[in-house]
Amino acid sequence: MVGLDFTGWGGGKKQVISTLTKVNKVNDVVKILKQINVADDLITTYAPIIAKTTKVDDVAKILNRIDKIQKTTKVATAKG
Repeated sequence: MVGLDFTGWGGGKKQVISTLTKVNKVNDVVKILKQINVADDLITTYAPIIAKTTKVDDVAKILNRIDKIQKTTKVATAKG
């Protein structure tokens, strides 16, 4: 897997965190997470949590956790 990509956001990671802190609809969080290349399985898990989170520090911790998971997880491939 790859890390998160904040290049499409004017203020980078800080802008994403600020935006996610203000968003409270899961569907809106999903759109943002897809834009920064969060894996679909992680989006399913973390989008509802982020939608309920209102503190910048907490959103930052969640994004750091997602980034770490993506960087350390290998994609399973079928052998056949």
